[in-house]
Amino acid sequence: MVAGAPQESANYRMSEDVQQVELEYEHVAIDALTPHPENPRKGDTDLIAESIRANGFYGAVLVQRSTGYIIAGNHRWKAAKQVGMTEIPVMWLDIDDQAARRILLSDNRTSDLAGYDDPALVEMLAGLPTLTGTGYTKQDVDDLEARIAGLPAPIEPPRPAAEQALNTEDSGRTPPLGLREVRLVFTTEEYDRFVGLVSTMEAANTSQAVLKAVRKLSA
Repeated sequence: MVAGAPQESANYRMSEDVQQVELEYEHVAIDALTPHPENPRKGDTDLIAESIRANGFYGAVLVQRSTGYIIAGNHRWKAAKQVGMTEIPVMWLDIDDQAARRILLSDNRTSDLAGYDDPALVEMLAGLPTLTGTGYTKQDVDDLEARIAGLPAPIEPPRPAAEQALNTEDSGRTPPLGLREVRLVFTTEEYDRFVGLVSTMEAANTSQAVLKAVRKLSA
């Protein structure tokens, strides 16, 4: 615990049919905590670390007091270690193992089932001077805009290695190996025809079917 750091207890009053949970908050040495050994969730630690660098470490991880296991915030803990933090804010929970598992699973599952208002999301992202620290890339925004407009997502067909190296040098960035971005824009009539062609094309995979449909439209 940080010397002089605040230690607070909270006893939240809830309705009679909801269990009352006692919480205690403090700053704790990061190595004193342990990721939950049964956590099935796989997160993007690098992306969380980018957020911590840009925004700081906000909120607190939930930890079962009796075991020291992290119930919610396992990947934020890993990212905090990655960026060199030595202490993080913790909310201690005095609960048994079964309750800890339920909270862990619920925290992950409720996140899985969430969705977005895509136009509102694009508007929010567009209002920022940079996407750094948001978890989004320019490609993510382009894909969102294409989906909102009812257009097919950008297609990245294979290309020769020599062409890939040339484009990488010109653009100053490293594209995915063997892939190149292609953006398609259709009128409504062309789009309907394109979708119909893709569904009838005989091909080994979706990418080949799309390419065949594009060639037929261009013929």
